[in-house]
Amino acid sequence: MISKQNQVTIVTVNTDDSDLEASLVRLLPEATQRRLAAFTHAGRRRQTLWGRLAALAVARERGLTLIETPPYPPVLRDAEGHETALSIAHTGSKIAVGVASSEDDIMGLDIETLRPVRSVRGMSEMAFGADIQWAADRYDASGDLEPFFLLWGMKEAEIKLNRGGDRFHLTKTTDAEGRESRPEVINRQENVTLAVHSLADEGERLTVLTRRQVPLYFTVTAEALARRLLSGDN
Repeated sequence: MISKQNQVTIVTVNTDDSDLEASLVRLLPEATQRRLAAFTHAGRRRQTLWGRLAALAVARERGLTLIETPPYPPVLRDAEGHETALSIAHTGSKIAVGVASSEDDIMGLDIETLRPVRSVRGMSEMAFGADIQWAADRYDASGDLEPFFLLWGMKEAEIKLNRGGDRFHLTKTTDAEGRESRPEVINRQENVTLAVHSLADEGERLTVLTRRQVPLYFTVTAEALARRLLSGDN
């Protein structure tokens, strides 16, 4: 069953129970288990594990299969071979997993911890290029870091959407006088602008790109997700 609604699940991981994690790894496809085994950094492996587990929970709900597509994130696939876009991001103890739908096939997201930035203009030029200085200009005018983190999240989500290609592009709109107005991500194949959804809470910012839908948001603890998966409940 392919859902008609995009969704984002945010998992909070405050456990380092290695026995629990070992039992959960066995629920994942063999290709995912091999990918996890290749990690040498324990923290990154844990983040990747819980992201895959959240994706597995959605796959079970929708009757889909979790398929690894290295070096890119996995996808969800149905029995006829149709794929549903999946996007995974993490910061600290939070993992965000976004899944597209039958009504909106685009899903790219990023989650970042809000933290001090030494040089907004320098980071903006490095990450976004000299032609997109919207965040730096706003910061210079107001001291507000929100535009920078929004732009950063949009760029990271664009990278995840592209999966090594260049279909999606972070750019800027301009007003009638030719002055910079705001950033946007466009689908260059279709010449359409993606919808941007942004949430900031408890020191993190979540940025989501879709074709048009506003996603449904869910939060779950790692322990609750583990109980659900081990019980076999969808």
